[in-house]
Amino acid sequence: VKLKAAEAARDARMDLESRLADKNLPVHTILESIKSLSELIELDIPSPKVASESSEEVKRDGSDGKYVVGDVTVDVRAHQPSLSCLLLQAAHFTNLVSEAVEKTESITKRIYNGEPLLSITGD
Repeated sequence: VKLKAAEAARDARMDLESRLADKNLPVHTILESIKSLSELIELDIPSPKVASESSEEVKRDGSDGKYVVGDVTVDVRAHQPSLSCLLLQAAHFTNLVSEAVEKTESITKRIYNGEPLLSITGD
């Protein structure tokens, strides 16, 4: 029973961590996730022993607590949930700004190269 409870707690932790990494969640859901994750961490559930073969798969899906947003990697387990959330949101914001700047630079170059505005806005 204890093993099943620990497994369920680890699954809940991974789910809550992935919620923090989701840039599309509403604020109230993020705040609830931070609170729930903080309470879950207080339970001090031991980490499972992971076979070396499956560790690559674990790292790809974020179940190791590390999330990649643009060029930034955030280890949510290295910080308190509220700080992890702030780091992830900052990474999402930085990524959005970088994409907007790249798109604006591209459009500006196309305009100065003589392309008509209609062909640029039609993309």
